Amino acid sequence: MKIIKAIIGFTISIVFLWLSLKDVRWVEVKQSFQAMNYFYIIPVCLAIFAANYFRAIRWRYMLVHIKRIPVRSLFEIIMISNLLLNVLPARIGDVIRAYLIGRKYNISKMASFSTVVIERVFDGIFTIMLFVLVLWLVAGGRMAMVPGGTDSYVTKAIVTVCIIFTGALGALLLMHFFPDRVLAVVRTAMRPFPEKFSGRVDSLARLFIQGLGVFGNMKNLLAAILITVIEWNLVNLSNYLCLLGFGIGKEFLFSFILLGFIIIAVMIPAAPGFVGTYHYAVQLCLVKFYDVSSSVGMSYAWVTWFCSLAVNATLGFIYYNKYHLTLDAIKNIDSGE
Repeated sequence: MKIIKAIIGFTISIVFLWLSLKDVRWVEVKQSFQAMNYFYIIPVCLAIFAANYFRAIRWRYMLVHIKRIPVRSLFEIIMISNLLLNVLPARIGDVIRAYLIGRKYNISKMASFSTVVIERVFDGIFTIMLFVLVLWLVAGGRMAMVPGGTDSYVTKAIVTVCIIFTGALGALLLMHFFPDRVLAVVRTAMRPFPEKFSGRVDSLARLFIQGLGVFGNMKNLLAAILITVIEWNLVNLSNYLCLLGFGIGKEFLFSFILLGFIIIAVMIPAAPGFVGTYHYAVQLCLVKFYDVSSSVGMSYAWVTWFCSLAVNATLGFIYYNKYHLTLDAIKNIDSGE
C-alpha cells in the first residue's frame, strides 16, 4: 500500500511539474533571476524561522493540559518534522512529531498526535477563511476572477477544502464535548472485530480524545487561535517579501490569495516536499492575480520553495542528529513498531 501511495504521489508531482513548465520561456526565467533583488532572501528566511517558532509556542498551549513542555524542545521537533515532510512521503513528519514528543517527555503519543491534528485544522480554517475573504474583497464579490470562473476546478477545490476543514473541526468538537457517545459509537463499530483489536482501537480513541483538552480551556484556546493568526501572517510575510524581491508589487493583504492557493496545493497527494503541486499552484495564482508570465511565476515558486527547504532542512538536520534518529527507526515508527 505504501509503495502504491508513493507511486501515485510521484506521478501527480510529475504531472503538475509538466503543467508548470509547459508554457515557460527559459530566456524569461534567466532574466527574472538576474533582475531579482537577492537581499530579500534573508528576511524571507527569517520570517519562515519565526513562523515555525510561533508554531512551537502554539503547540505548547495545545499540550499544556497534558504536560508543560519547553518551547525549545517543541521547536526542535517541529523542525525535524519539517525536514522529513520534505524528504519522505505520506506526511510521515507529522507522525514523527507525536512520537518524539511522547518519547522524550513520557506522554501518550496518540494524545500528542491529536494536538497535531488540531493544529492542521486550525491552520486550514484560518488560511482558507482569510483566502476567501480577501478574494471577495479584491474581486469585488466576483468569483469570476478565479481561473475558470465559478465552475472551475479551483472554485470546486476551495469549496471542498472548506467542507473538509469545517467537518474536521466539528468532529474534533464532538469528540471533546461528547466523548462517551463517541466512544460508544467506536465500540459499536468494532463489535465484528476480534476483542484484542477492538480493545486496542478503543484505547487509542480514548487517548486521542485526551489530547483535545485545549478545547476545554478558553485561555489556552484563545492563545492558540491568536498565535495561529501571528504564525500565518509571518508565513504570508515571507511570500510577500519574496514578491518584492521579484519586483511584483501588490499590497500585503493581497498575498493571502497566494497563500490560499498554496494551502489547497499541499493537500493534494504528491512527492515529498509537495514538488509540482506547490509550484503549479503558485505559478497559476501569480499569472492570474499578479499579471506576470508563467516564466516569472515559476521562478518565484522555486525561490520560495528553496528558501523554505533551506530553513527547514538546515535546522531539521541539526536536530535530527541531536535526537540520534535513523531512517530505520523512522520506518519502524511509521510501521507502528
